[in-house]
Amino acid sequence: MTCKLFYKQTRQWMFFFLMSFVLLFFLSPDSYVRQVFGRLDSAMFFTQGHAWLKGMVPYVDFTDSKGPLLLAIYALGAWLSPTTYHGVFWISVIVYTLIFFFLYHAARLLLDDHDGHRALAATILCVWGGCLFPIIHVETRAEDFGTLFISASLWAMLRLASAHGDAARAAGPITRQGPDCALPFFLLGISLGATFLIKYTFTAMTMLLWTVAYVAVVRQRHSTWWQPLLWTALGALLVLMPFLIYFLVEGNLHAFVQSYFLNTIATVGNIAHGHVPPSAPWEVRQLIGGRIVMFLLLAAATVPYITMYKGARRFLPSLLALAFWLLASLNYIHVHYMQICAPLLLFGTALIVRRRPRWPLIATLSLLTVVGNGLYQWHHYRNYIGQESAERTVFDDYAAVVNGHPGCRILFWHCLGNALGVGAEAVPACRDWFWQAGATPQMELAQDEAVYSRDADFIVVPNNPRRLRALEERGYRRVHPEHDVNLVLYQRMPMKKEIKNHNH
Repeated sequence: MTCKLFYKQTRQWMFFFLMSFVLLFFLSPDSYVRQVFGRLDSAMFFTQGHAWLKGMVPYVDFTDSKGPLLLAIYALGAWLSPTTYHGVFWISVIVYTLIFFFLYHAARLLLDDHDGHRALAATILCVWGGCLFPIIHVETRAEDFGTLFISASLWAMLRLASAHGDAARAAGPITRQGPDCALPFFLLGISLGATFLIKYTFTAMTMLLWTVAYVAVVRQRHSTWWQPLLWTALGALLVLMPFLIYFLVEGNLHAFVQSYFLNTIATVGNIAHGHVPPSAPWEVRQLIGGRIVMFLLLAAATVPYITMYKGARRFLPSLLALAFWLLASLNYIHVHYMQICAPLLLFGTALIVRRRPRWPLIATLSLLTVVGNGLYQWHHYRNYIGQESAERTVFDDYAAVVNGHPGCRILFWHCLGNALGVGAEAVPACRDWFWQAGATPQMELAQDEAVYSRDADFIVVPNNPRRLRALEERGYRRVHPEHDVNLVLYQRMPMKKEIKNHNH
């Protein structure tokens, strides 16, 4: 019996791994069929991961609005593959294997599915049509890794609590004999700690799932009030303690708090109050492509539970979906912010396959998802091998120059970072090495000081005459001046005094 169970579990893991590999090979921007070109957030994470590997201290020598666990993941990816995103690709394959695993077992609880066929169908639809939804998954960001911990927390909540009126039967012996709360709450603790170190709005979502599980277990008297708290604390400490020890040893705990919390709150507040007002068409696209689409999907996935079951718990899926949507929509909004809500679409995909798997429908929807995602990225991001564009030509010309200076220091002066420098294993030139939307005056001043002190080997800057003149006065030379583009690249040249000292 043990060998049979081991064989079944191994086959299950192998299937999820193969499914993740095939999906991400064609859909992930980090796969072997893509180029480095066409990145923003992931390029900044990757460069900071490289800097950490080379001994620079996060939040002191470089900073970001994201947590250190995300930077550590990218540091591992940079260690596995120093000049490409292929290391991040393999990390993503493992992450999505785990996402499949947790959502599959969550679906089995929802569907009371003993053989797992319907649960597998519901999981495939949720991942293919939600987590890898076209127009959302165009870069590997914090949302991808956060989705793993939301999926794990969703399983833990369903393992311990009633998600709707039928959950007592769906959970089988769990609610009749009392659940073993140790593993689920330990996993919830790990998820709370991990999301706190990736993007703390995810922690609020995880806390909602933890609260539902805790109240259900204590009210049903399946545990004392303190046992879930103990297991949660142990799980959270397992994740938090290594980073806390590192911060204390390096002396950057205060810098971490200042950057990750206070500066992020300030920049988001500046955006919310119109410090960086987006154009109207951009805002409309984000509103339609992000908030409204995900709201409709979540409503379709959860509202039917209100009419299908009785009791207060029938409202739980809809309340969770609404809370997730509101948290993801706070202040400034990008389409990819909605990706973190995708695991809750499992409630809807479970309804689709409730009576039978309906494999023709699932295969059709899955195929449309993959094709739609691929065509969208092909058209808008042009980062497949062999696809030419004016933007790609400029990037290749710039990258060829930067790649000739391994380990160079790069600065994005009053603009966002991109993948320039990835091939050169470049590192940030200063703490605020790229311009964050809603940047505070202190951040802008830090960038200006780095320019005037000539700390950067390469500077990317908007095509602004005043800034270009300032760079030329500081001894920087424009790379490929024939390119008339919005962002231009400057390289530091030796000044006369430096040349004279070198000759002596």
